[in-house]
Amino acid sequence: MERPGMILFDYGHTLVWEKSYDAERGFSALLEHAVENPLHADAALITETYRRIQRPIVRDVVGLDYEMPAAVYDRAVYDLLGLEFDIPEDECQCVVWDASCPMEAMPGIRQLLDRLTAAGIRVGLVSNLAFSEYALRHRIQKTTGFDEWDLVVASSTYGFRKPSQVLFEIALRKAGLPAEDILFAEIIHTRIYAARRWQGCGRYGTTVRSRVFTSRRSTAENRMFRMSRLVTGMSLRKCWEYRNE
Repeated sequence: MERPGMILFDYGHTLVWEKSYDAERGFSALLEHAVENPLHADAALITETYRRIQRPIVRDVVGLDYEMPAAVYDRAVYDLLGLEFDIPEDECQCVVWDASCPMEAMPGIRQLLDRLTAAGIRVGLVSNLAFSEYALRHRIQKTTGFDEWDLVVASSTYGFRKPSQVLFEIALRKAGLPAEDILFAEIIHTRIYAARRWQGCGRYGTTVRSRVFTSRRSTAENRMFRMSRLVTGMSLRKCWEYRNE
C-alpha cells in the first residue's frame, strides 16, 4: 500500500489539546439555561452529586474497558435535583464541556486534515469519551473548523472503550475498506499495542489489521507535518520506519 484509504484519528491530544478541567465552571454555565431548580442547586452541589454517582461506576465499569455515557449520569443527577433546562440534552453537554475544559486545536491539524481530504484519503474518528457523538462533533468543529468525517465511532455510543477491540471492529465495518488500507493515529501506546495484538487473531476472532502511526518525541507541528507527508506521498514501509525511529 503506497498510501492508506482512510486514517482513523483519536480525539484528545491528537486533534484537540484540552487544558485543565473544572466541572463547577461547566455546571455554572449550564445553570444559565435552567428553567426549573426547586432545590436552588448551585454548581458545587451538582458537581458533588455527579461525583457521588459517578465514582463507583468509574471504578467498577470503566476500568474494564466499558463506557457509561454522560447522558446516563446527566439524567440521574438532574432528576435527583429536579433540574430542567431550556436546551436539548446534547446541547447541555456542549455547554458543560466547552465551559469546563478550555481547548485548542493541535498545531497543524487543520492543514493535515485538509491535505488528506484533498488527496482523497478518508478520515474518521475513534474516541473514548463519555460525552455524546453530537458533542464530540461540535467540539472538533468549533476548535478546528473541520466537520467532514466519513465515520465517527465514540465509546459513549457503543458502551465500549479502547483498547476494546469492539470499537476497532465497528470502525472497520463502517469504513467498508480492507483492514490493511486503514491507518490508526493515536498517542496512547497501550491502545497502539492493542490494535497490533488484534492483527488476525483477536480475542473474538477479528481480522482487524489497522496500521498504526504515532510519534511522541516530535513536536506537535513537526509530527503533523511529517505525518501529512508520509500518508500522502510515501510508502507504508517509510511510515513504519518513521514510527519506530
